Amino acid sequence: MKIIDTQSEPQIGKVGIRRCGDGRTQSTSLGQLSNSDLLSVLELSQESLKCDKNSLSGFLAKLGSQFLPHSVILATHVQDTGSTKSPTYNLINLSYPAEWLDEYIQKDYFAVDPIKKHLLKPGDSNLCNWSDALRADDNADSRGFIRRLRDHELGEGLTFCHKQAGSRAMSFFSFGGQEIASDSRSQTVLRYMLPYLHEAFVRNHKTSSIAQDCKELTPREKDVLSWAMYGKTNGDIAELLNISERTVKFHIQNVLCKLNASSRAHAVTIALHMGLINA
Repeated sequence: MKIIDTQSEPQIGKVGIRRCGDGRTQSTSLGQLSNSDLLSVLELSQESLKCDKNSLSGFLAKLGSQFLPHSVILATHVQDTGSTKSPTYNLINLSYPAEWLDEYIQKDYFAVDPIKKHLLKPGDSNLCNWSDALRADDNADSRGFIRRLRDHELGEGLTFCHKQAGSRAMSFFSFGGQEIASDSRSQTVLRYMLPYLHEAFVRNHKTSSIAQDCKELTPREKDVLSWAMYGKTNGDIAELLNISERTVKFHIQNVLCKLNASSRAHAVTIALHMGLINA
């Protein structure tokens, strides 16, 4: 287990759905945000691709200060071994109680954590409201965990999960506080930023990243994505490449799923970073 603990530093205080061919869904629309918020989110998504291990905690703190009314922040990358062994963890702790994190790992609370159980259920959910999950899973197995969680005043908040396709690797980004649990602006921003945060986290902790896992793009997919980079619509691209608009949509869908991207903009950013297309 690796822990980056920054507690000694000052604490900084209608989403669209895209469905991939494998049945996963991703939130993609930022339409409810103001223009200034939208610009900030796009700048943060670009900045995330340049984060190294030393700057990642500062990046999370910056995201929290701009968009997230929170009391605590924790990022957790989990590699589930799929066996009787406990999962392995990499943590970036901005403000969680260190005593609670030690107890969570030592007592293997991952196995009974109602929040993680909710997020790992089959389906499309990548967001969990803590209080909802704790109420729904109040049973003998989890009751002790819930009591200890509330002892540390961690009963309200949100956790977002990114489950990497074809892998047992997953990332959880947890933000504690009553206000964030009901703030739709925060949820919209976090849903959009989730794949960027996950990729930055695994890239800097030497686990299999999105870049390593994604499949090679075909020449036609690169052509379509290159034109999309310049803001061309499906109709524009179809005319430029002398193919049907339906074929353009097919190629875009394949690109999004191959790159584990949540939107065209995200796909372009990943492809540029990997050198698959040229600016």
